[in-house]
Amino acid sequence: SLKMFESFVYKINNDAQNIWEKVNIAYGITEYDSENDRDIDEVIRRADKFMYDDKRKRKINSNGEVVWEK
Repeated sequence: SLKMFESFVYKINNDAQNIWEKVNIAYGITEYDSENDRDIDEVIRRADKFMYDDKRKRKINSNGEVVWEK
């Protein structure tokens, strides 16, 4: 589940001794819409767009922490 994944990433970053050991993961989640999606490529494109939207909202500060843009 997404909560488990986020908890795993948090633990990795919390246990990291150095800034280069920290991870930052952007993801895009969507679901198949049988009324509007013609094929799997549309679903993947939408998920990809959501991932890049998520990625653009993040910045990494000098401590390696994720800071969200407003």
